[in-house]
Amino acid sequence: MTTGARHRFGRFADWPLKTKAVIVVAVPLALLLGALVFAFLAEQRSTIAEDQIRLTLAIQSDIQEIHAQIAEAATGVRGYLLTGQDAFLAPYDRAEAGLPAVIERMR
Repeated sequence: MTTGARHRFGRFADWPLKTKAVIVVAVPLALLLGALVFAFLAEQRSTIAEDQIRLTLAIQSDIQEIHAQIAEAATGVRGYLLTGQDAFLAPYDRAEAGLPAVIERMR
């Protein structure tokens, strides 16, 4: 051993056995506890992120549904204006009935 290494470890070698035992047990225990806390916090963040993703996907689905209903209603109105047949207004009537529920769900 070099003198520097002996000097560094010489102090630890002179410590009482109880102190060495406490250090040998406490240091890994503290590291384990720190890892557990980190894992718990990471799991919480992951759960929050998953909830936000689910909410985002639900909102995106609702937006797509609104877009589809509006597009169908517009097509129906154009068909009605071109032909004068009331049957073309069915998509408009469905959109008029369904859109408030989708918009409320988004709130």
